[in-house]
Amino acid sequence: MAFSVDAGRALLLYDWPANVRELEKCLASALLLSRHGRIELEHVRDSMRSSSRQPAAAARKAPPTPEPLTERDRKLREELVELLRQNGGNVTAVARAMGKARTQVQRWLRRFEIDPGSFAS
Repeated sequence: MAFSVDAGRALLLYDWPANVRELEKCLASALLLSRHGRIELEHVRDSMRSSSRQPAAAARKAPPTPEPLTERDRKLREELVELLRQNGGNVTAVARAMGKARTQVQRWLRRFEIDPGSFAS
């Protein structure tokens, strides 16, 4: 199976909201539509054709507006920021100081949209 450049680009830039199952169905139907073994842009679904004409970031919907932080979340965020300042952005040191797993601290950083690199000295 071979892909044209446009078809490959469309497949790569598409968000795949239904993930692997949607990709599998799309590839299966495109393979059936392509009679010569080469998948062209017209063989991929209409929803993907439009995304191939614009960058992936523009094709994505705007993220939902975050809900206001609870008092508990606000305190946790402040503690994370302070520890990141003290430790020069070192996530492992922050986790150690909090007595938490590093992965938990990373989840909080993503949740509060905090970049530990911005605290590096």
